[in-house]
Amino acid sequence: EGEIAICQKNNQSFMFKVSAETDFAVRSERFQENMKMFQEKLSKELFTFTFNYSGEVAALEDCNAFCALEGATLKENITFDIEFLNAFQDEKIFSYLHSNKKIGVLVKLRISPNMDANQTIDPIDDISPQSFFDSTLNELGNNIAMQIASMNPIVINIGQLPEDLVNRQKNICEEQYAASQKSGRVVAVVSETIIKGKMKKWHSEVALLEQECIWKSKCNIQKAISDVEKELNCKIEVVEFIKMEI
Repeated sequence: EGEIAICQKNNQSFMFKVSAETDFAVRSERFQENMKMFQEKLSKELFTFTFNYSGEVAALEDCNAFCALEGATLKENITFDIEFLNAFQDEKIFSYLHSNKKIGVLVKLRISPNMDANQTIDPIDDISPQSFFDSTLNELGNNIAMQIASMNPIVINIGQLPEDLVNRQKNICEEQYAASQKSGRVVAVVSETIIKGKMKKWHSEVALLEQECIWKSKCNIQKAISDVEKELNCKIEVVEFIKMEI
C-alpha cells in the first residue's frame, strides 16, 4: 500500500512514493498530512539545487528518518523512494499520475525545431503557431506518459534490449514452437519465420516505440511521433522515462 506524488518546476521534476505494509496507515489522515509535508519540504529544498543529488541532501535524509520513525510508531515497515529527472536545452518533461496515486510516470522528450526550413506550422483556426506547437506537443507528451503507465514498456526502442534478455526470449519462442509440432519435426524455414513473428510481437510489448498507441488505433508510438513531427516541423525523441508503481 502507499501513494505516489509528482512535483515539477521549470526543467526539474521528481517523483516519490511512500509505501506501507497495510492500508491502515495509508488511509489515515496523518499519512495524507505527511504526504503534503513531504511535497512541500522536498519542493522547497530540491528545486533550489541542480540535479546532482545525493543522500546527503537534508530533505531526503529527513524524509527517510521520518518514515522510519512513523514505521516504529505504527509497528510496520514504511519506506520512502524518490526518482529525479532533469531536462536540458530543447528537452521537456511530461508526467502522468493515476487517479489512485499508485502509478506515476515521468518521460523526457527532446525537441529539435526546424527539421525543414521550408516547411511552416499550419495551425487550426485562429490559434497562434506557438500555441498550436505547445498544445500539440503537450498532448503527445501526456499521451506517451499515459502509454507507459498503461502498457509498461521496459525500454524505449528495440536496440536498448539487453542481449541476454533477447536470447532468453528467443529460446522461449523456439521451445514453444517445437512443443507445438505434433510430429516433432521442425521445418527450418517455417520455424525461422514463425519465431521472427513471435519476436516481433514481443518487441511490440516491451519496447515503447513499437507498442500500439492506446489513444490512436492502428498506429504504434513511433508512427504517432512521426505524425506530430510533420505537423510541427521538428524532430522529437523519447530520451528517458521513469515509472513508479505500488
